Order: sequence, then structure tokens, then C-alpha cells
Amino acid sequence: MREEIYTIDRLVGAANAFDILPEVNVAKPLPARAMKILSKLRKDAKNLPAPYNEQILNSLGRVKAQTLRKKIEAHFSSLPHPLKQRLPDMLLVIEHCVRARNYFVHGTPPKISVDATHQQIFFLTDTLEFIFVISELAKCGWKYDRWIKEPGWGRYRQYLQSYELSLRAFKELIP
Repeated sequence: MREEIYTIDRLVGAANAFDILPEVNVAKPLPARAMKILSKLRKDAKNLPAPYNEQILNSLGRVKAQTLRKKIEAHFSSLPHPLKQRLPDMLLVIEHCVRARNYFVHGTPPKISVDATHQQIFFLTDTLEFIFVISELAKCGWKYDRWIKEPGWGRYRQYLQSYELSLRAFKELIP
């Protein structure tokens, strides 16, 4: 039953959900020299034949854009400090969440094996959904210190309580 609920589409959807949120401004502005080079490259790319010019221009457009990984990391960093302390090595987990998403969407090989990626689909999906929901609640005034003492919130509290064990199992799969 659990396998039917945790699908590849759910993992991809959980990752892609961060793209629909307004951008969190964590990107550092490009230095003036980099902007000058980028401008020259754009000008040169326009003179190339199609489809190369379009591919290069699209790639150059992403230089200043915030990556999916950076968006997720920004939402994690917006969580209350005591909560983040309970989630060690989260940046490592986020990295693998995005790599798993990229594997399923683009075929980019993940750092851990494909089998391990499939084994960890529960943990990776839950991680993305936890960060998404809790960071949005925090923006709305949700109080971590009250929540942790209250009953309920089973799924998210369960994620938090099982995180260290899940992280340990996950790390065993990393080469």
C-alpha cells in the first residue's frame, strides 16, 4: 500500500512545488565583470544558427536564476532555528532530493545508485513535503515551540521523530 502512495510523480511534484512559490532572494548578484561577460556571450550567441543559439541563450538565462536546490535550501533555512537543529545534514538530504528529481525528470544519474534512490523515495518525498509545508506555515505565523508540545500533526511530527534513524539509513547508501 505504501508504494502506491509514494510514487515517482509524487516525489517530482513535491520538488517542483518549490518552483511555484515566489522566489526567496538568496542569490548573490553577479559581479560586474561576470555581467559584462554574460552580456557578450548573449550577443555572440544570437549570431549562431538555430537551434544552437536558442539552447545557449536558455542556458545563459539560467546563470542568474535561482536553482531548484537553492530554492529548497532557502525554504529550509527559513525554518525556526530550534527545528533546523533537529534536522542535521539536511543540506545533504536536499541535494539528493533534487538529484533524485532530476534523475526521474531528465535521466541525470543520481549520486547514490538508482536502486538506492528508489529505496529512499519515501524519505526523500517526505523531506520535500515537510520543508514545503512547515516553511509555508512558519511564514503564516506558525509557532514551532507551541506545535512541538501539542498533540496532533502526526505526519510531520512522525517525520521529525524518525529523521535521525532515516538519515542514518540514508547515509549508509551514499558512496
